Parts: sequence; structure tokens; C-alpha cells
Amino acid sequence: ACDLLDRGQLVRVHGRPGATLDALVERGADYHPALLDQPAQVVALCDDIDAIAHCTDVAGVPSAADLDHGQVLIEAALQQQVAQFVYVSSARVYERGGEALKEDQVPAKPGSREAQRRLQLERLALAAGEFGPQVTVLRPAQVLGLADRDWARWLLERAKARQLGRNGNGLNRWDFTSAG
Repeated sequence: ACDLLDRGQLVRVHGRPGATLDALVERGADYHPALLDQPAQVVALCDDIDAIAHCTDVAGVPSAADLDHGQVLIEAALQQQVAQFVYVSSARVYERGGEALKEDQVPAKPGSREAQRRLQLERLALAAGEFGPQVTVLRPAQVLGLADRDWARWLLERAKARQLGRNGNGLNRWDFTSAG
């Protein structure tokens, strides 16, 4: 979000009140309050945006409510015809550490509750791609905070080198949201 704001992009944020949200608003992000268990509010949250980055409780185990909120958000994105949906999951779906893990190394039915819930949200997001939005699922090995922008810079560098898919003309408006 910080890199997008630095480049002059419109960033709409939603999330749990706190220092991170306050810092993004101070930097120019547009804050939209909404209850993620209220579908009409979530549809309004997704109005007139081009992309959603859904970062649900990336630092902990997603709750059953997070699954429900993720589904409501995905349905709202479909209803509002959002062009791109990014779900930030976790490398924990692999249930083991290591480098260069491949998609076929994800257990069909993970043993841990966290891996099961994250994988379920991934599958919901990817299924939504059949109905319109370009869907990307990211599985970072570590969670980064507001001050650590190296990960976002890495993604931007890969995009500039055309090593990532790109949708639109680079002038998209983004929405970053967090359930919790």
C-alpha cells in the first residue's frame, strides 16, 4: 500500500483500527469502514475499484469468521465486477519449511487448522476466477509490516521486468482489506 501511495495511486483501505491503518490514512489512503459480516456494506466497499488485495489475519490462524468474511468479500468482488483479486495466504499451507516448494507439495488435506483454513480461502478465491476477476494467490514465507517494504519492491521489480502477469494500464485503483 505504501509503494502504491508513493506512486500516486488511489488506495482504499479497510481493516482493524490501529497504528498500521492510521499510518496508511495519514499517508493518503482512503479509509472505508464496513462490517465484513454485512454483505451490503462489503459490496459498497468494493464499489468502483479495480483490484482487491485481501490480507486476512496474515499473522495468525484464520478463524471460522475469517473464512466467512473472505467468502463475503469474494462474492462482493464478483458482484462489483472487480478486475483483479489478490489473496495473501501463507507458505504455511505446505506445513513444512524449505525453499522452492511446488504447488503439488501442498497436502490435499492439511493437518493443521491454519493450513486448512488458508487453503480453503485460496480455493474460494481461485474458484472466483472462473467468473471474472484475475485471481492471484500469494504465499509469503514471512509476514511483513508497514516499515518493511522490500517484499513489495520485489514484486514491483518483477512486474517491471514482465515476470508477473499485469492487468490494465498501470493506473488501477487498489483496495487493501483485512478481516479480523
